[in-house]
Amino acid sequence: MRDLDPYRDSRPGLVAENERLRRELARRRPRRGWPAVAAIAAYVALVTELGGWLNGTDPVRYWVALLSLLLALCVSVATALHLIVGRSG
Repeated sequence: MRDLDPYRDSRPGLVAENERLRRELARRRPRRGWPAVAAIAAYVALVTELGGWLNGTDPVRYWVALLSLLLALCVSVATALHLIVGRSG
């Protein structure tokens, strides 16, 4: 007869439901696009600043500039893909 009582104590059930709702809200929360924009801006800044290294005669500076540009490009693509794939999933 205790199960039919409308005022029964269901704290464990409420805690579980609260956690489930918090996870659902966290999953649906919109992601911020500023990391992707910042990574692309860093790539553009590197291209403008390292132009002399890319066109110079020193092979070490050339490869350092090329590798840093490649790394910045990969980071910007990865953050953009995370933003795109994370929204659809």
